[in-house]
Amino acid sequence: MDKSVIFQSITGLWLMDGRKLRDVVGERVYQMVVETGEQVGMPEMTFTYMKPWVVIMLFSLPPGNYDQIVDIELMKMAATSGLRVIGLETIHEQFDVFDKMSISDQKILLENTLKNYPLLSKQFESLFHAYLDRDLARLQRIADEQMQQQTGAAQAIERLMERLLDDRNQRMLERMLPEIENSANFIVVGALHLPGEKGLLTLLEQQGFRVSMVE
Repeated sequence: MDKSVIFQSITGLWLMDGRKLRDVVGERVYQMVVETGEQVGMPEMTFTYMKPWVVIMLFSLPPGNYDQIVDIELMKMAATSGLRVIGLETIHEQFDVFDKMSISDQKILLENTLKNYPLLSKQFESLFHAYLDRDLARLQRIADEQMQQQTGAAQAIERLMERLLDDRNQRMLERMLPEIENSANFIVVGALHLPGEKGLLTLLEQQGFRVSMVE
């Protein structure tokens, strides 16, 4: 990975204007972060200058070993095989999805994420089995149900999902079209980018492509 990309990845996680997480989210929510961190062995200093949305992402995954990530492993395999690898979006564009959330939305989503953290392992197990079963409809339904459990956060979630899925799906489509119109490609995206009226499968069909599951 290019050194400048690594630098952007690291610096993009932190508050760089002198503020601390406590200053941004307030004492009550900050103490919830600290207490949840203690439950999984993360010291308070881990979060001191972390952006609120980064903490949300951190506690949106159950405890576990994340040394191997599917898309990273596939990228390594492609590079080892001498295949051309291109990205459908940049690190800056990915971070921008979250950086442009209002602080109010970040605080709402952070508090709800922390409240629901004890349920996360069970929720992830349901998603995992739907993923292994290649059942996109069930995967979408489980994800929707989990979002509906976020008390008082419906509007914040809706705004985030529009940026996180719908807007990115359109951008990914625009960038993959020149690649797939005249040559065979292997494209990797998160599973939740596939289903739905604004999902990539529907968007590709609207462009005249025939979409079918690989057996």
